[in-house]
Amino acid sequence: MRIALLLLSMGLTSFPVLSQVSAVHPKTAVQAGNVDELVPFAWYATRTQQIQDPEGFDGSPRNLVIRSVAFRMARGWANGTFGGFSVDVAVWMSLTPKGVDADTASTNFAANAAPATTQQVIRRRTIQTPRLTTQGFDFKLDFDKGAAFVYPGMITGQSLCLEIRTYGTGMNFYALDAMNEPKTITGSSTVVGSGCQPAGVTKPADLRPYARYTGGLIVGNQGFRYLGNGYKATTPLAIFALGTAKLNAMLPGGCELRTIPIVVQTFATITNDAGVTIPFPIPNVPSLAGASFRTQLFFYERGVTPIDLYTSNALDNVIGGTAALTVSTFHAYDSFNNIDPDKATIATHAFPGRGLVTRYN
Repeated sequence: MRIALLLLSMGLTSFPVLSQVSAVHPKTAVQAGNVDELVPFAWYATRTQQIQDPEGFDGSPRNLVIRSVAFRMARGWANGTFGGFSVDVAVWMSLTPKGVDADTASTNFAANAAPATTQQVIRRRTIQTPRLTTQGFDFKLDFDKGAAFVYPGMITGQSLCLEIRTYGTGMNFYALDAMNEPKTITGSSTVVGSGCQPAGVTKPADLRPYARYTGGLIVGNQGFRYLGNGYKATTPLAIFALGTAKLNAMLPGGCELRTIPIVVQTFATITNDAGVTIPFPIPNVPSLAGASFRTQLFFYERGVTPIDLYTSNALDNVIGGTAALTVSTFHAYDSFNNIDPDKATIATHAFPGRGLVTRYN
């Protein structure tokens, strides 16, 4: 959603993208989270709700048909020692009501789930926690036979409410991978790959932030620019491409393709190294903080390569600013007196900006 908002604000044209059948949330923790989480699968009977905003999912906006939810062990815990105990589990999924997201969700469980969308996808069953030795998403809870939850929120802008209830007191230490979202994000543009230098090009083509324009890649910087050079005496057409996919492919002629463009914009180059300045104003929209995307330049000139194109290096970009939350978690449990998760209505513990790293399939 954040990328879509950015593109719309800039008037850029979008192109269809390939569908993606799974999704990880939060996307900042696709590789790994930054904190361990013992609740709800350790120690106590618990009622847990996790509110996940649409912009926190990895990949492009899409409808998601969910038939399972999976978690992974926290770093340092995936040694085959932990797990092996049984626990009763039940799972519900729903959309949040209008206006409720990770920032505004409350400790009142009923207020976080829109009743008309609520679906129990796992009826209470006994599972055994696996003893894991890797950090894959190997703790998987398959939904009941025939059950599926359709999540349209990445398109409609609604948040997802995942509710897990665990029953009993036979649980032990079982730490799962979780994420504490940073409050402030530093904008950055990191070089990926190398520019191409076909015949007649004096240096490898490049793309970089334009240092003359201060302020950096941050929310509200209307003056941000990229600078590209094709390093050719002629003036090839520059094609600025933005995507979210990260590729490492080779085009005919030996140039690198580093993303699948979802938007493109063309610019005329000027003499003196076929230079081009690309305006890239960042709207003053706080939810854009943390948005990530990849950019690359293509230079078009007949005969320069077998496909008449050569490419610059790519940039992995992150928009900086004060971060908006994309996940929050609410637990009801009592470490001294075991509760009945089915009767708990108010969370006893609230964790804005924190949640289990989850993968939906």
